[in-house]
Amino acid sequence: MALLFQTTACQSPTETTEVSPDVVTVQRVIAELNGEVILEGEFDDFLTNARGELDGGPQPAPERQLFREFLTRRLLLQEAKKTGTQVDESRVKEYLQQWTAREVDEDQGISAQIRDFLTVQKFVSEQIRPEVNVSLSEILRYYEQNSEQFVMEDQAHVLEILLRDRADAVRIRNELEAGDIQDFRESARRFSAGVTAATGGDLGFFQRGDLPEDFEKAIFALKPGQLSEPFESDHGFHVFLIEEWIPRHPQKFFEVREQIFEMLVAEKERAATKAVVEEMLGRASVEIYDSSLDFLLEERSSHDENKELD
Repeated sequence: MALLFQTTACQSPTETTEVSPDVVTVQRVIAELNGEVILEGEFDDFLTNARGELDGGPQPAPERQLFREFLTRRLLLQEAKKTGTQVDESRVKEYLQQWTAREVDEDQGISAQIRDFLTVQKFVSEQIRPEVNVSLSEILRYYEQNSEQFVMEDQAHVLEILLRDRADAVRIRNELEAGDIQDFRESARRFSAGVTAATGGDLGFFQRGDLPEDFEKAIFALKPGQLSEPFESDHGFHVFLIEEWIPRHPQKFFEVREQIFEMLVAEKERAATKAVVEEMLGRASVEIYDSSLDFLLEERSSHDENKELD
């Protein structure tokens, strides 16, 4: 679809002055979106957060691409405000606590950014997601066509008794009978120093790769009902027992139906949101004053190349 933008990337950037009780600053205007001024500092904050989320991960996208994403969010925010979409301040505070735990300074205006993000998220959830429909036949078809995705690997249901002293671990282990699950659970309730004592030493189900390597060597070498020798860790001395072993097997449809439903809904929601955004962009008035951020040049060039190929 050809984008009906009005751009003036060749013009010199204008400037605006922001006044707060203590500070007067001058910032470049790098764009206007439907008459709304976009300041350089706003995009810089967006870039800082985008790159922070990717620390240690993949390299961030080029600034031109990120600027398109930034404007897309601003468009969605504009639409959200038109519909009166608002978020509860308790949600903003909850997210803010997560950010401050990552040593993000609240003075950087992070509260406003979080509020905008949650507003867009709520707008998509209320205005776009209700239009997304996934039928039972679609879910079943996906399950049948992607059965290799829904395989449960070998699982061990593990019980433990944790003792602080090796001698106690050896004594209790020798008093237990292999295969007597009830006796093991009762001993765990009476003697274990672990947090699982109240539940009879029940650690739950584990697949290979879920536990540290030395734990796995001790646990996965056992057969169902078999007791381990006392195993030393930083926490003390463990006696393990495999209560149940579930071999690798395909998951049944009813086990993964909700998972597939949520996945297909998310996929359709992304497609629907993209269509809405493209339609909004198509009728938006956008003026980009910084040529290094003008993603429209690339999109027009790509559009023209496709027309020539057609």
